[in-house]
Amino acid sequence: MAKFDIKTMKHKLVNAVFSVLGLAIIAYIVFKLKGFSSGLDFSSISFDFRYLTASFMLIPVWFILMCHAWRLMVKSLGFRLSLLDSMRIVGLSMFGKYIPGKLWFTLGRAVLAERLGVSKKATFTSVILETYLLLLTGGAFFLFLLFTLPSKPSYYLILSVIAIFLLFPLSIPEIFKRMINFFLKILKKNSIEISMSLGFVFKIILLYMIVWICLGIQFYLLYISFSPEPLNPFVGISIYPAAWIVGFAVIIMPAGLGFREGVMFFFLSQNVSTNTAAIMTILSRIQITLGELLYLFLLFGSHKLWRNNEEKAEL
Repeated sequence: MAKFDIKTMKHKLVNAVFSVLGLAIIAYIVFKLKGFSSGLDFSSISFDFRYLTASFMLIPVWFILMCHAWRLMVKSLGFRLSLLDSMRIVGLSMFGKYIPGKLWFTLGRAVLAERLGVSKKATFTSVILETYLLLLTGGAFFLFLLFTLPSKPSYYLILSVIAIFLLFPLSIPEIFKRMINFFLKILKKNSIEISMSLGFVFKIILLYMIVWICLGIQFYLLYISFSPEPLNPFVGISIYPAAWIVGFAVIIMPAGLGFREGVMFFFLSQNVSTNTAAIMTILSRIQITLGELLYLFLLFGSHKLWRNNEEKAEL
């Protein structure tokens, strides 16, 4: 009986820590948003709410597609999750990126997925593949933007060719599996089997391309909802994926804060006035953060995740 009580208290304490951490992250986000918007005069902005509403409506579209892609990868590793559970896990773990370093984002997903029967090794493997394919597909938008700049050095083409030959082969399942197992061997861990066909990987790549396009359209619709300055739609759609790539690469900053906005501002300022570029950069950060907060409030109350944890405590 005492053993049961100790385990129950232990898991209740873990859940309490998660709750406190969640509240701390929300407070941090609100603080950052206040800093971003402090110099913005909202009274001078007039929104077309048709475009603004359409922009926000795309948030659940790309989020569901991204969760579905991750769910398919987890399935290929021998584990099953429902779409709703995958959305809960990804939605909750997203807030790990507001802690410096990218480890917490992955660790949070591994802890939550393990409660629903997915091994940590499988989750880590799926996150590595997910991150790589997101970077690969998002990188295409970044390269496109480089070639839209007024100055186009010849080395852009050379870098593009080198990037394709170095990165694209890792999309081949057998090569990816060997790379993962090589690092697992160094860490003295058991190797993992990945049953993915080349067609399956291209299916995931296609899903991620659609995710990026949805995010890009979301960004562009937000822009035209308030700005009268014309912006090439292809450039507008490419800016957010390009900014995400750079923001993710900066490990020391939580959620790429600052660096992502810097890339957005740079590419926008090449096409519109600096004032409009600055306003759009701030509005984009506010929009994406509000979307993430929505995931938290909608998905945090997952009785299945927490109840499963308590059931394990009773065993």
